[in-house]
Amino acid sequence: MRYPDYDHSIVSVTNSVLRAFGAQRRHTSLPLLDDALARGYRNVVLMLFDGMGTEALETHLPDNSFLRRHVVDTLSSVFPSTTSAALPSIESGLTPYEHGWLGWNLYFRELDQIVDLFPNTVKDSHGVPAAEFHAARTFLPFETITPAIVQAGLGRMITISPYDGIRVSTQDALFDAVRNTCGEPGRKYIYAYWN
Repeated sequence: MRYPDYDHSIVSVTNSVLRAFGAQRRHTSLPLLDDALARGYRNVVLMLFDGMGTEALETHLPDNSFLRRHVVDTLSSVFPSTTSAALPSIESGLTPYEHGWLGWNLYFRELDQIVDLFPNTVKDSHGVPAAEFHAARTFLPFETITPAIVQAGLGRMITISPYDGIRVSTQDALFDAVRNTCGEPGRKYIYAYWN
C-alpha cells in the first residue's frame, strides 16, 4: 500500500508553478522544481500522460531509455490515485479531499443520479447527459490555477488536450500545439494532457 505524500506529490508540482508565476500557493511546493523554475523561463510546460507512472516506465522501458535516464525525482500521486481525482488536483493545486472529484462516477443527490464526471453522463446509460449543465462542475466546482496566474500578472496559462483549451486528437497534434504555443510571445504555463 502506498500513501500519498502531499508535501512531495503532483499537488506540489502545481504549487511550484503557482509560486513561479507569483501566485499564492495552496499547498507545499517542490524545492527542486522551485529552484529550476526560479530561472524565469518564458515557457513552463507540464506534459501529463495518463497512466505513465514510475512503475509503468520501469516495467516497459529499459534502464538506458531516454525517459528512464532523465528521471530526476519520483512523486506521489493523490488518493484515490485515479485520473478523475488526479487531473483536478493538477489543474487546481488542491487535494481530492478539497476539490471532491474522487472517482470516475459519483452520486449527486441534486439529480438523484450516479454521474460519470468528465463526460457528464448518467452511469451505464451509453451517453445520456446527466443534466443540461455540467453536474460535477456545478455541484463540485473548483478553481483552476488559471485565474491565480493571470491575477499575479506574471504570465498566462494555456491548456492543450483532447477535452479542453486547445483541443487535439492525436499525440503528434499535442506535440505540435505545444511547440507552436511555446513560439507565441509572453510568459506562459502550458499544461498538456494526453489520455
